[in-house]
Amino acid sequence: MNFLQVPLALLFLFIPNFYLKSFAESIRGKSELRNTISEDINDEASLQESYYLLGPGDKLRLLVQDNKEEFDGEYNILNDGSATFPLIGQVYLENLSIEQASNLIEKKFSKELLVPQISLTIEETRPIKVSIIGEVNRPGIYSTYEEGIEIATLIDAIRAAGGITPNSNLTNVTIKRRLPGYFEEYKIAKIDLFDLIYTGNQLQNPFLLDRDTIKIERVETLPKNIAKTATSALSPKSINVTIVGEVELPGTFKTEANTPLLQAVLKAGGLKSPQANKQRIELIRLNDNGSVSRLRFKYNLSKGISKENNPPLINGDVIKVYPTNLTKVGKGINAITSPLTGLVNAISLFRLLG
Repeated sequence: MNFLQVPLALLFLFIPNFYLKSFAESIRGKSELRNTISEDINDEASLQESYYLLGPGDKLRLLVQDNKEEFDGEYNILNDGSATFPLIGQVYLENLSIEQASNLIEKKFSKELLVPQISLTIEETRPIKVSIIGEVNRPGIYSTYEEGIEIATLIDAIRAAGGITPNSNLTNVTIKRRLPGYFEEYKIAKIDLFDLIYTGNQLQNPFLLDRDTIKIERVETLPKNIAKTATSALSPKSINVTIVGEVELPGTFKTEANTPLLQAVLKAGGLKSPQANKQRIELIRLNDNGSVSRLRFKYNLSKGISKENNPPLINGDVIKVYPTNLTKVGKGINAITSPLTGLVNAISLFRLLG
């Protein structure tokens, strides 16, 4: 054996162990991170309990205690998902929660400082971008700051996408959301917008996070007849209907089952003259299959009950009386003499329609 063989043998002996050890530590670190995530959040958790995930465009503020002011400051997450800090260099933070990012940065500082204690906060957030697909008029990706559109909640996103189509199933809406961590995992929540409209349940109108995907399913069968009547023995004797727009007393009213549309308008004090448009009274109905029907009628009290001119109402119907000057529907809502809840729910419905 010559003098070169001994160093070469030692080199091949130690280098593989070094790389195997490094690789094992890397896998162990990511496994620990994954285990932490699974304890904190799971697929069944509510969307309201989600974590904000860091990403390119976020601005962070770092404070290092024990008089380490030279490390304090604001740091941007770059397009590659990393931020560069003094002493520890580049750290990949994309898709981590702020708590995970704080623990990771503190761990890296612990290799350079004796007892590091840091405070990491979000100084400025990036614009939210969400995807909406399925039964909306303009499927696509929408941003918070795109053409002045404010997208904070599910209803905002549907409105930005041009509203629902006649085939939308509002009882079957899903939101797909990324879980925090380096591993690509998601949770899917089912949303029932009928619950929001009927009861005002705001849990059915969750706040959105960046890169959420919203899907509105198509109804299986469309309603054939708008003139449904409450003749079943299980049907209530009285129903609630909401009337908004250019009427004297907008609000939610209790009335007899099968009350005709135009007679319900009279219960709201009649049309407000001269603002009301007699040629444009709209009936909005939530159907059993999850869809929404919109039919337009003229104000003619001489018409009897018929689906063409004056259909009977069912529980939950919304009547919208348009103004002649095409001003917004909210104009007549300030003079409220009935409970506010019905009006708020009706407005939520209008925002869905686009």
